[in-house]
Amino acid sequence: MSFKKKLGAVALLSAIMTGVAVSPALAAEGSFSSSVTQVRAGFTSREWSDRNATADATIVTLGACKTNSGGGTPSANNLSSVEVALIKNGSIIGSKKQACGSYSFARPGAGTYKFAIVAVNGSGGTQSREFLNANVFVSY
Repeated sequence: MSFKKKLGAVALLSAIMTGVAVSPALAAEGSFSSSVTQVRAGFTSREWSDRNATADATIVTLGACKTNSGGGTPSANNLSSVEVALIKNGSIIGSKKQACGSYSFARPGAGTYKFAIVAVNGSGGTQSREFLNANVFVSY
């Protein structure tokens, strides 16, 4: 076998192996990543459309979360909980509360979605002085 054929075979095998390794992530209908800086209760994300073409759950993941109260230095040590709501076609269809991580909303069907931060460290409403910084990943 010539060098070019061997190189081609290695490249093909690598592509196949890579495709197999990432195929579960590619199975989702869509996803996006972003970040939030100094947001508080009442913040809403951008909208996305889910055609319900796959059987995948809608998952909002918040990572590297840090909070602060009214102008203090953001710290992961200050975090006790973040409540996230899923909004479908303008109505809240569910909410989850935990200390960041993945918020799974099962398979809510076709529609236009966004998520909202309902509370940070138990403090909700637009007068809240609890602020959140986090990396965001949404898959649907």
